[in-house]
Amino acid sequence: MHGRIYTNDPQHPWAQALAVRDGKLICVGSISQVMSECAAGEAHPDTVNLREKFVMPGFNDAHVT
Repeated sequence: MHGRIYTNDPQHPWAQALAVRDGKLICVGSISQVMSECAAGEAHPDTVNLREKFVMPGFNDAHVT
């Protein structure tokens, strides 16, 4: 595992990988699941090694100046 991803889902609070396409989160789960199910059709998807870092969903309010 390259890092820890907090999902904010009480049933599955932690994940190993996530996939993003066109700036949107499309898949979250195990590394093998994300690579096989979510990167299907892409010969060489871009990957990022988290180097044991922590990822947590965020909220950006566009109304804050």
